[in-house]
Amino acid sequence: MTASLKDIAKAVGVSVSTVSYALNGGPKPVNSALRERILKVAADLDYRPNRIARAMVTGRSKTIGIIPGKIGPDMLGYPYIQAAMVGLGKTAVEVRHDMLLYAHSEHISDADLYRTLMDRRADGFVMIAPTGVRRHIEILASKGVPVVLVGGEPVPGVPVFACENQIGIGSALDYLIGLGHENIAFVNGQKGMFDADEREAGFRSRAAELKIALREDLCVRTIFSIEHGNAAATKLLSKSPRPTAIICGNDDLAYGVIEAARALGIDVPGELSITGFDNVPVSWLSHPPLTTVNQPVEEMASEAFRCLVQLIEGVKVPEIVRFPTELVIRETTAPPARKA
Repeated sequence: MTASLKDIAKAVGVSVSTVSYALNGGPKPVNSALRERILKVAADLDYRPNRIARAMVTGRSKTIGIIPGKIGPDMLGYPYIQAAMVGLGKTAVEVRHDMLLYAHSEHISDADLYRTLMDRRADGFVMIAPTGVRRHIEILASKGVPVVLVGGEPVPGVPVFACENQIGIGSALDYLIGLGHENIAFVNGQKGMFDADEREAGFRSRAAELKIALREDLCVRTIFSIEHGNAAATKLLSKSPRPTAIICGNDDLAYGVIEAARALGIDVPGELSITGFDNVPVSWLSHPPLTTVNQPVEEMASEAFRCLVQLIEGVKVPEIVRFPTELVIRETTAPPARKA
């Protein structure tokens, strides 16, 4: 049977509250000699703290809830979520906190969501690239629940950690123009998704600055996935004149474009240049290796976790933190083929 605080108190000859103060580091001080004695007896008795009981006393569970933007059995298969989880995990170890993954239905009611998230198992929440859940975020924020976002649409009072979407997509356009491309298509994620909307705004504003006349029939909004990238590219590559380059709003779309080009017998990058966005860990493993815009998702998630802990402790943190992007040039881009 697991030893209790009463067992330790009896063995040391002090009150249960004194044992609690010694083991928890307060709220009342315990002199160092007595504290060391209590800790030794607790170890000898193989005392294991009841974290739920401790949370009820201290108001802190030292556990952070993680809510991924995509819910489902394969949610941890998405490279963006994987990269974010790596950053969150590293920082959790560093600041001595646990993580609790929430995999509730995305169709959960407001009342059920609130009950689920307010069961005291987590001190605060990190939402990874939340989409279509602004109402849920607003509910938590209105109740004073500490919440931070890794990517996603900013919500007043909720810190968000995002990359420089517009600058990043602009750097891809600059590079392709520099290679000599003029007929450039853009395949992006769905409308209403914050990061996708920012990337489209960046693409269009940079094109305007460069005085490039965009062909609207070459600008496509779809879903961030390999399948949808393939479908979009299959249509784009049937047009005349055919685009010589396609800028994609994320890496999954780019992989789909590569698949479509291969199926149509179009050489990449000899006849078609392709860029992605994210630089997920498998980008360099694609065939050919993908030229893409790197956003430091791991670093963004790590900083979000660290700031959430500060927020829980009552420390004021910035409402929006932007991280720089970098164009990573690999083997899916080249100057356009010369016309015969």
